[in-house]
Amino acid sequence: MKTTKRISQIIGIVLCFLVTLPSCAPVFSDLQSARTLGKGQFEATPFYTNTGKDSEFKGVSHVGANLGLGLSEKIDVRARIERNWYNGEEDTGYTIVGIGPKFSVIENRISFFLPVGRALGEGTNQTWQMQPTVFLTQPIIKEKLEFTLAPKYLFNFCEDCSGNFATNFGISASKDFSKYAWRAEYGRIFSDGGGIGQLSIGISFVLGKKE
Repeated sequence: MKTTKRISQIIGIVLCFLVTLPSCAPVFSDLQSARTLGKGQFEATPFYTNTGKDSEFKGVSHVGANLGLGLSEKIDVRARIERNWYNGEEDTGYTIVGIGPKFSVIENRISFFLPVGRALGEGTNQTWQMQPTVFLTQPIIKEKLEFTLAPKYLFNFCEDCSGNFATNFGISASKDFSKYAWRAEYGRIFSDGGGIGQLSIGISFVLGKKE
C-alpha cells in the first residue's frame, strides 16, 4: 500500500509539471500493448527512440521512461518523461512529459489510451497535444510473443494547427508478461511532406502485487 501511494505521488508530480510549466508534446512512440496492469501493479519502461533520420538529417534521440499504475483491472494511468536532443548538434536538448488514462476494451487484445502532454523549457513549441490511441494486440506465441498495431491521431491545441495520423507497429517478447517484456517498435507519422519515422527499443518491468 505504501509503494502504491508513493507511485501515485510521483505521477501527481508529473501532472503538476504539465499544468504549471510553459511549453509541445510527447513523441508518438508507445512501447506498450493492449494489456492493462491490474490494480496495484506498477510498470516502468526505460527506452531509447530515434526519429526522423534520413540521408540528410541525423534525427532526434529520445531517452526516457514510460510509467504505469493499475487503478483497476481495466484502467491504468500512464505517464511519460523523456529527454530529447538533435543528433550531432550541441545545446539542443529539451524535456517532454505526458500523462493519461488507458482503458481495456477486450482483455489483452484491445485498449484505448488518451495521453496529453507538451515540451518543457525555453525555445520549445508552446503547444499542448493530445494523442488518442487504440492498441490492437495479436498473440504470435501465446503469452510469449505478441504483435501490437497502434493507430492514433496527433491533435494540437492551437489556432491554425493541423493534426496528423500516425501508426506504430510493436513486438513484445517475454517468458512472463506479468513480470517483464522486451519491446521493439517502428512507427510513422503521415503528412503531405512524406511523414516522419521512429524506431524504439525498451524493456518493461512490472513491480508490486495486485490488490
